[in-house]
Amino acid sequence: QQGLAQSWGVTLSSVFQGLWGVLLCRLQGREEVVFGATVSGRPGSLPGVEGLVGLCINAVPVRMRLAGMADMRSLCLRMQAELGEGFEHFTQALTLQIFPGTRLELDLNYDPGRVPTKVVEELMRALEALALAVLAQPARPLVELDLRLLRHANSPR
Repeated sequence: QQGLAQSWGVTLSSVFQGLWGVLLCRLQGREEVVFGATVSGRPGSLPGVEGLVGLCINAVPVRMRLAGMADMRSLCLRMQAELGEGFEHFTQALTLQIFPGTRLELDLNYDPGRVPTKVVEELMRALEALALAVLAQPARPLVELDLRLLRHANSPR
């Protein structure tokens, strides 16, 4: 996973944001979605930044547009370049956490009052199917990452 991201010149976070965005687009039947991503950093333009102690994080909107994107690499490159254009706070019903290491771990936290457990389980299976499809064929056209792939992932095992 990390090797693919490095070969594309993007972060692992960008790859999973791309996968998440494709998943949301396909599930909603849209070519564009907006979701939140957590970023950290200390902007040099912030007055008194050198005196701040602790973690500086923010939630930023990620706008995913599939139109004009040939494959996952081009999508991830554009997303990474555009990240940080807007800084708004989000209240999220779903939060995807990625823990890189020798074995990549994903954790999808959710508000059960807003998102049924069954939906979260289906999302995780579909995300796994998308990730495996991209790992198997990194140059696969985005149009081939469609709901048929997701339906297969969500069929009974």
